[in-house]
Amino acid sequence: MNFPVPIPVISSILGHYGPIEKVAANWPLVEAALDGAEIYSPLCAVVAIATISVETGMFCPMKERGGPTYITNLYENRKDLGNVNPGDGVRFRGRG
Repeated sequence: MNFPVPIPVISSILGHYGPIEKVAANWPLVEAALDGAEIYSPLCAVVAIATISVETGMFCPMKERGGPTYITNLYENRKDLGNVNPGDGVRFRGRG
């Protein structure tokens, strides 16, 4: 663990996608989760940083946007995601 790029540098590279306070609060949690899942590597860390910054826009947790119909149409009855019970679509929507 311990990605070789310090948090201030990560934040400066991400620009408006990675405010320093958000990166400082969330990157250690993500890094620990990658390590806990035994998938941590510098390359995996780069992919995680890029994905989180683009998907959330601010490098912080968020709920997926969209109303109930949108979420239901995307995620309800999706056996490939494990959503097999009524209400699973909304219950397990993206959370950034």
